[in-house]
Amino acid sequence: MSKRAHAESERAQLEKVIGMIEKDFQRIVTESFKSSDDKVKVVNLSSDFGKTLNGRVGRVVGGATREEIEDAYRGKSHARARVKVEGENVPVKLRLCNILPCKLRHEPDGGKVTLTTARARDLAKEAVEKQRLALDQDAGSIARIEATDAWLAKVEGGNEGTPIPVFKCGALGRPLTKGHENGWENLRNQLAPACSGDGEVTFERFGYGLVGIAGEHDHCVVCRERVTADGDTMGLPCRHVFHRRCLEPWLKKRDEEGRKPDCPTCRTELQMSHEVYTADYDCEEMLKRRFDEFFISGFCVCCQSTVMEADPQVYLDPLNGMPPQVVQRSQVPARVKYGVRYSAEEFGGDEDDGHFMITRCQGKGAEKVSVMA
Repeated sequence: MSKRAHAESERAQLEKVIGMIEKDFQRIVTESFKSSDDKVKVVNLSSDFGKTLNGRVGRVVGGATREEIEDAYRGKSHARARVKVEGENVPVKLRLCNILPCKLRHEPDGGKVTLTTARARDLAKEAVEKQRLALDQDAGSIARIEATDAWLAKVEGGNEGTPIPVFKCGALGRPLTKGHENGWENLRNQLAPACSGDGEVTFERFGYGLVGIAGEHDHCVVCRERVTADGDTMGLPCRHVFHRRCLEPWLKKRDEEGRKPDCPTCRTELQMSHEVYTADYDCEEMLKRRFDEFFISGFCVCCQSTVMEADPQVYLDPLNGMPPQVVQRSQVPARVKYGVRYSAEEFGGDEDDGHFMITRCQGKGAEKVSVMA
């Protein structure tokens, strides 16, 4: 291949990647903040002017330009949405990680620690050893390993008197890295949501909202009785837990009233049906995925539960040797369970289309999958 042809091929690949991120950026803006009623709160800004905006409310009026996204790829500057902050005369340019939807109403820190230190320690050790063997460690992964090691040393009594470093949530935004070899990582960082917690990673919090982890400490807000691990119970992405017998009538009533289903405790709107939330509900598996996801993205449990688990991305695997596609869980029928083989007919396709299976994305890389338009 000639130098010119090689350069044209590289440019075509770059245009494809930038176009994909631009589409994702605009989709997030239009779907998350699609009406003037969808207010947002400005968070986590550190500049002198930014600190005057933190906590203030506004609405998103525009997305990032293609030029901004290409600059982000090259490590020059971040891509930013346009936000009309109340009290400001002109829109302010903000990254997505500094824009928190006001409809995310819940306690930032989850209310209380739910995992015992011993259980959190065992799971953290398992996850960090797995990450230590990974071949593609970047600076962020190494920092998360070091933070976990410091915490483990402290709780195991081998480092008495030494303060445990506070690891900040990965949704607070990462600095750009110069060079094309880091372009894809730079672009993906532009899509990071704002931290929906207090910005800190606390290992004992990772079980919050998972029925069966520390359910004996929780009470159903509907009937005020204790929620137990062995009962017919379920947790929601806002990290509140209920008896199923109490939650289902509540959600049915909201549906009859023509209102969106929401959490009885904090009124956080649900993005999927409650049947989907309980599909193959396995608290131990979900807990391990949360720890794995921390090493991949650095996201705290608040971000994982409220953003990623509210309508998680899943792999739709055609089981014919072709790469799986990434789709939202809400696009797949609620009756479809993870890890079970289904015929294409059950997805509205033809019998000749073969079979499909869905698996969870959280806690796993997605480099070898295609993206469904």
